[in-house]
Amino acid sequence: MVRNRVRRRLKAAVGEVMPAFASAGRDFVVIGRRATRGRPYSSLIADLKRGLKRLDAFEDRPAGAAATGGGMKTARHG
Repeated sequence: MVRNRVRRRLKAAVGEVMPAFASAGRDFVVIGRRATRGRPYSSLIADLKRGLKRLDAFEDRPAGAAATGGGMKTARHG
């Protein structure tokens, strides 16, 4: 139950941040930790943006201008 909640929250945050700010043509791995469950959504957004900046993969595009290609892919582990 907790794992699914963390997954849904991260998927929503990634869907909001990555198309708008992530460099195109790169793959990213986002790992949810136990603390993710109680972290405010705004902090998750800020964490993703900060991570992109640390990886030099942050592109501040005008509103509505998303990177081409890509999309979020999820892997199921059993």
